[in-house]
Amino acid sequence: MEKIINKLNNSDIDIITYIQQFKKKELENIIEYSADKYYNTSKSIINDDIYDLLIDLLKNKYPNSKILENIGAKNKNNKVKLDYWLGSMKKIKPDVELNESKDLNSWIKNYKPPYNISDKLDGVSALIIYNNNTIKMFTRGDGNNGKDISDLLKYLSIPNYNKIYDYCKTNKIVGNKNLIAMRGELLIKKDIYSKNWSNKFKNERSTVSGLVNSIHFNPKLAKNIDLVLYEIVDPIFKINEQFTILKNLNFNVVNNITTLNEKLNINYLSELLDNRRNNSLYQIDGIIITSTIKYIRNNSGNPDYAFAYKDIIEDQIAITTVESVEWNISKDGYIIPTIILKPVTISGIIIKRTTGFNAKFIVDNVIGFGSEVEIIRSGDVIPYVKKVLKSSKSGKPDLPKIKWHWNETKVDIQIDDLESNEDLIIKNLYFFFSTLKTKGLGEKNIEKIFLAGYDTIEKILKASKNDLLTVENFGEKTVDNIYNSIKKSINNISLVKLMAASNKLGHGIGEEKIKQILQYYPNIITDYKKWSYQEFIDKLKELNGWEDKTSTLFVSNFDSFINFYNSIKKYITIENNKKKVIKGFFTNKIIVLSRFRDKDLQNKLEKQGAKLNMTVSKNTDYLVIKNKTILDNPTEKINKAKELNVTIITKDKLISML
Repeated sequence: MEKIINKLNNSDIDIITYIQQFKKKELENIIEYSADKYYNTSKSIINDDIYDLLIDLLKNKYPNSKILENIGAKNKNNKVKLDYWLGSMKKIKPDVELNESKDLNSWIKNYKPPYNISDKLDGVSALIIYNNNTIKMFTRGDGNNGKDISDLLKYLSIPNYNKIYDYCKTNKIVGNKNLIAMRGELLIKKDIYSKNWSNKFKNERSTVSGLVNSIHFNPKLAKNIDLVLYEIVDPIFKINEQFTILKNLNFNVVNNITTLNEKLNINYLSELLDNRRNNSLYQIDGIIITSTIKYIRNNSGNPDYAFAYKDIIEDQIAITTVESVEWNISKDGYIIPTIILKPVTISGIIIKRTTGFNAKFIVDNVIGFGSEVEIIRSGDVIPYVKKVLKSSKSGKPDLPKIKWHWNETKVDIQIDDLESNEDLIIKNLYFFFSTLKTKGLGEKNIEKIFLAGYDTIEKILKASKNDLLTVENFGEKTVDNIYNSIKKSINNISLVKLMAASNKLGHGIGEEKIKQILQYYPNIITDYKKWSYQEFIDKLKELNGWEDKTSTLFVSNFDSFINFYNSIKKYITIENNKKKVIKGFFTNKIIVLSRFRDKDLQNKLEKQGAKLNMTVSKNTDYLVIKNKTILDNPTEKINKAKELNVTIITKDKLISML
């Protein structure tokens, strides 16, 4: 884990490319580990933007991950079940190139002005409860379970119980579970931190976190801490009413304004955020925009009625020069450019390299040594070239030294020698075993095995322990572990996984597309012999999302996969993929889900023999939407379903029909 964290904090690497390689469990482990350090110690081991990027990646690749339900950290000490769900905020980020945000535009359509805009305080989140003549305070923890830190209250400047009770009684305020429950942030002012604690703690947040997570509170430090409130959790009020009540109770209340601005756009929010970062007494890491309508608090996840805006534009751009273009071969033989830069600092981060996008971008913009480029660091994480200001000094682009050719799109280039290029062979060997999750076969060990003469999957699979002992620096223990791991990973493989791992079916043909084919043609390995080349293509084109180009690519490469399969089939076992179908209403029905994912529901449908597709066609039987409100803002799928007279039902209706 430490090595991964160090890499994530290394500005020399392309973060986006690096994290894309993480599997689901790796992503979950990194997020949990980082959250644990953030919430349960005084250490923040990666910056917020990288943490957000990991969360975004997990949401996109594995939306059903249970980690996403409880983003936070399990509190290790004095664990207490909280009376209320303490969620986080969904983040809306600008497309800096377009100077707008589709997510922001969508939110504005659903929530009309006025809006309340408050500071997103960067401290330790806390829940404070007044009830039965006592005051209690808890950390957020994972949102469900926090830590009792009521002993800290005696150091804080807050109203006493009687004052709160009298006000609530006079104004007929009473919560459902407690007299009143409020949420806020434990913070230290920037100037006090700088004067008293900067030599002992890394930053303001770690100062507060260190105090909260200590066994015994440091009285001097505790007296320097403020509790700043930003929400009345119970009972429910409109956001502006909440702030009025909190002020009347003499609590320290988050800085906030109400705006009637009809044009809530990126420029306005960026200027406001910049102003608040400069003028706030406390560290902030964004601003919160909340609808002023009365809402019901959510009991899980993040609210729809509010969002966090974190990014500003001006501080994210810098001009520098190019030192070289680095070209790396992908598993499909594409040559991908990375631009090496004269180091430049953006928002305190040194940037030395950035994506070159593709060969066309390098050629069209004549990028090479001496090129002058404008770099933007969108979201404080992903550096890329926004504009090329000057061509290379030679007047020519910096291109690969090996032989290459343009692909048919004239956007990317590929190596000429696809069959014997050593780098490509090693990448494909690694891709095969990493897809099968074979432990012990990282790229370095794969390279050693390759150099020992085991340069095909077949040779590696049939290698004995004695064979592997000939590999440089492989001792008996290493060989035992790798040999056993290989045998385990090739036993009972799913055909989907094997076909994807082979990397024989063409660029862009991954597990999801293969799974779709096997859902309709589970015996494709034998059935394909019955079809002509064109019949094979036509059968694939019947599937949703399979156009002529993709279908032809798959079919033209299928013989290559079959040859590969025949070469290794005696060393592997394929799992029996026949599922027992429980006949029901949806047996053999074609269903498309829109705007929601539910793995359990999908499994139930598949058990009934339903076929789940990604896109709506004339063959679709049902389009299933989350709820009827979505019809007010119809998606392409909904419009297509209406056009084709496909039955549209809600998720709840579908469940009742199962």
